[in-house]
Amino acid sequence: LATQLTTVRKIIDQIQWCSPDEVPCGTFIVDCSEVKKTLLARWRKREQVLTDYLITQIDEVCSSSCNEMMDIEIRLSNRPKTANALQTVSTIENKTFKEVISWVHTTEELHIHLPLDVTEVAFELFNWQSRLEKVFAKSEELFIKEREAMVQELLDFRKRIESEIDDFTSHIDELYIMSEIEQVGEAVKTVTSLSTMNEKIDQDVERLHNREEILELTRSEFNELPSLVNSFECLHQFWMMVSESSNGIQQLLDTPASQIEVDSMISRLETWRRLLRAANRCLRGFPEIFLLGRKTESTIANFQSNVPLLQLMLRPGLRISHWKEISRRIGLPSGKELLPTDTTISVQVLLSTIQDSGEPEYMHVIEEVSLQAAREHEVGSSLEGMKAECRAVRLHFPFVGDTGSARTLTNAQEMNSTIDHFITTVQQIRMSPFLGALAHSASEWETQLIRTQETISLWSAVQEEWLQLRPVITQTLDANSLSGALLQEFKEADDTYCAIVEELDKPHQSLYTILTFDSLPARLAHISEVMKSVRTGVLSLMDSKRKVFPRFYFVSDRDMLACLSSSDLDAIISLLPRMYATLRRFDVNRGEIN
Repeated sequence: LATQLTTVRKIIDQIQWCSPDEVPCGTFIVDCSEVKKTLLARWRKREQVLTDYLITQIDEVCSSSCNEMMDIEIRLSNRPKTANALQTVSTIENKTFKEVISWVHTTEELHIHLPLDVTEVAFELFNWQSRLEKVFAKSEELFIKEREAMVQELLDFRKRIESEIDDFTSHIDELYIMSEIEQVGEAVKTVTSLSTMNEKIDQDVERLHNREEILELTRSEFNELPSLVNSFECLHQFWMMVSESSNGIQQLLDTPASQIEVDSMISRLETWRRLLRAANRCLRGFPEIFLLGRKTESTIANFQSNVPLLQLMLRPGLRISHWKEISRRIGLPSGKELLPTDTTISVQVLLSTIQDSGEPEYMHVIEEVSLQAAREHEVGSSLEGMKAECRAVRLHFPFVGDTGSARTLTNAQEMNSTIDHFITTVQQIRMSPFLGALAHSASEWETQLIRTQETISLWSAVQEEWLQLRPVITQTLDANSLSGALLQEFKEADDTYCAIVEELDKPHQSLYTILTFDSLPARLAHISEVMKSVRTGVLSLMDSKRKVFPRFYFVSDRDMLACLSSSDLDAIISLLPRMYATLRRFDVNRGEIN
C-alpha cells in the first residue's frame, strides 16, 4: 500500500513539474495546460483514495488490537482448567501490537497526518503494553502452580484408559470362547459394542498424548493395544462374515426361484467365502472357533455346488414349456410340474425337488433343455431386434414443389434395403435346427416382411404415377378434356392417397407401422387401378393433341406429360429441340421470341 502511494506521488510530481504547459508542433503550439489539470485531478483523487484507505486500515487494526488485548488480559487473569487452556497461557504473544507500530511508522514516512480519533486509539493500544507485561508476570506464576494439578489429572486419565483396555481385552477373550453357530447373534452384538469401545480408546489415547506434549511429559505407551486391535479386527471380520453368509444363504434358499439374480448371487457367495477364509486364517491358534469358520466355509461351498444347476434353470429364454419339459423328463407327476411363475417354488424347494426326483442324469437333462431354450432365446432376440430396428426407421414425407401442397414418401429405397437385409437374416434363422417353438413366429415375420416389401414397391409405383398425372389433371387440362367419371375416380384416388399420407406423416410412425398397416396394400392397389384407367384416358387425349400438332410424335409419353403438366417455361423450352431438329437456342426476352 505504501509502495502504491509513493508511486502515485511520483507521477503527480512528474506531471506538475516535468511536463510543459505548451508543446511546439511544427508551426503550431499545442496548449497542454487543460490536459495537465485533468491528469493532476485524476491522480490526486487516486492519492486521496489510497490515503483514506490507509487511515481506515490503521483505525480498524488499532480497534481490533485493543479488543484483543482485553481478551488476552481476561484469559491471563482466569485460572486455566485444562491442559489446552494452560498451553494458551504459556504461548500468548502480542503480535498485533508490533503490526500496529509498523502501520504508524508507515504513516510517518509518508507524512500522513492521522485524525485525532485514530491517534487516540493508537495511544490507547501503546498503554496496553505495560498493562499486559504485569499480567504476563502473574500468568507465569499461575502456569507453575496449575501444572502440578494437571499432571495428576493426566495420571488419573491414563488409569481410566488402562481400565478401558482391560475391559476391551476381556470382551475379546469372550469372543474366542464362542464356537457354536447358535452364538452368532450374541457375537455380532459383542463385536459391534467393541467397535464403539475401540474408537473411544483411540480418541482417549490421542487426547492423552496431546496433553502430555503440552505439559512436556514423557509420552505414555500402550504396547499391548496394537496387537489387541489386530485381534479385534480379525474377530470382527470373522463373526460378521459368519453372520452375513449364514443369514444370506438362508435368505437365498427362501427366495422364490424366479426372483433370483444369478450374477449377483455368485458375486455375493465369492465375497463371503474369500473374506471368511482370510479371517479364519488368522484364527488357526484357536481350534474351536477355527472349526466353526471351516464349517461355515463348507456351507458356502455346498451352496456354490448348486450354482450351475440354478444357472441352467434360471437361464434367460427358459419358458413355461421348457420347465414342463424338464419336469416331465426328470419324472415329476402331472400337475406337480415346476413352473417359473409359481412364487411358492423357492430356491430350496427347486433344488430339493430336482435332486430328489430319482433321475440320476438330471443335470444332463436340464442342460440339454436349457441349451435349446438359450438358442431359441437368441433367435427370439434376433427377431425382436429386427422389429426394434423397424421402429427406428422413420417415414419421411416432405412437400413436393411441382405438386403444390402434396407430400410424398422419399425414403422407400432405404426401407426396401433394410427389409432385404431382414429377409436374408430371417431365412438364415429358419434354416437353424434350434428354431423350435419359434418356427411359426419366424415364418410369420418373413411373410410380413415380404408383404411389406411388395407394399413399398407398389407405393413407389403408385406415387410415381400419381406425381405425373396429378399436375396434368389438376392444373393444365380442361375439365372437358376427360370424362366426368374418370375425373371423379381420380379425385377419389387422390383423396385416398392424401389420406394415407396424412395418417402416416406423424412423429411416432415408422417402418413398423407399414408392417402392421393391414389395409394399406388394398388401398394402394385400388389407387393403382384408378391411375391406370386415368393414364389410358390421358394417353387418348395426348393422341388427339398429336394429331393436331404432329411434332408431339417426336417426344415420349413421359416427356409430353411433363410438358402438359409443367408451368415452368424453361422446362417446356428444353423439349423444343426434340421437336425441331435444327433448333439450337430459344430465347424469350420481354415477350419477344428470337
